[in-house]
Amino acid sequence: MGEAGLGVMDLVSVEGPAYILGDLDARMADPVDRSVTLEVSRAIERVPELVGFGPHLIATGVRL
Repeated sequence: MGEAGLGVMDLVSVEGPAYILGDLDARMADPVDRSVTLEVSRAIERVPELVGFGPHLIATGVRL
């Protein structure tokens, strides 16, 4: 982003560790398991030491 002349405003991990769960489809189908899975993902999505743990990131930037 820096090479494109953008300053990073936010960097978020999309899936976090949920992508490694072998039964993610089943967890997402169950309302309680889905809630827990999403809660954990949200809790760590911006932790700098863990943001790269998931396979996809979303960055928001502004022109410098």
